[in-house]
Amino acid sequence: MARQMGQLPIKGTIDQLTFYYHPDDGYLARTKSSITKERIFKDPAYSYFVACNKEFSDAIYAGHLMRNALCSILFPVADGKLSSRMCAILLQAIQAHYARSGERKLEMGDPLMLLHFEFNNNLALDLAFKGDYITARNKATNEYYISIPGFAIENKVAAPEYATHFQFIAARASINFDKGHFKTAAGETISMPLSQSVTENLHFKLSIEPLEGAMEFLVFGIRFAGKLDNIPRNAISQRKRQKIRKRMGTNDIVPFTGALKIIRITPHSVA
Repeated sequence: MARQMGQLPIKGTIDQLTFYYHPDDGYLARTKSSITKERIFKDPAYSYFVACNKEFSDAIYAGHLMRNALCSILFPVADGKLSSRMCAILLQAIQAHYARSGERKLEMGDPLMLLHFEFNNNLALDLAFKGDYITARNKATNEYYISIPGFAIENKVAAPEYATHFQFIAARASINFDKGHFKTAAGETISMPLSQSVTENLHFKLSIEPLEGAMEFLVFGIRFAGKLDNIPRNAISQRKRQKIRKRMGTNDIVPFTGALKIIRITPHSVA
């Protein structure tokens, strides 16, 4: 994609060039295609393209559904390219099946490719938190647990600059991609100052009734907070800053970044 290097912030179409603005990449330009939508869907020469486009659409929809299921803990952890990164790996997972193009679905492919997926490409969980966490499942009650043994904060938490507090976040999502339904259980620990020496043992209990034919995802992460006015403009995007102000209001200490990762996947919910 072409990038505008000049000083004129142009938007719109001039001849065959379309100029537009992306919040993370700035002002970009692209050429206008001469191929119409009608020709693509009617011309047999584009049948393979149409089949691949269906799978691409399915990947977009699956990513949208997953982000909706986890929306309560995604902000402000997710990076600006999350949707495109997630779409790319979901498309790979769909196309991992041997069926013909256009007939493959995520349930038929390899959803385990999403294991260890990072929701913030700028901060990996293993770099932000170097401590231990343990996952377990009680089959009798169908509950998932995440336990974090007490630790020395200075040794185990690598906080970004300008952060003053942190907390752990976790969620369990049961998602039926075929029907477009989901159930979610999410939680967070109390916010703890980075100046604190040690933490107590911390626990999550995530309980939901799984959907029939659904996949289950267990995600875990850490969220950092600080005084928004102390964070330089180049540290977070203007769009994120505006969203933080809108959601958090005039709170003195607000979450502004973090790390979040898929740590467990059950391809189909089991009793």
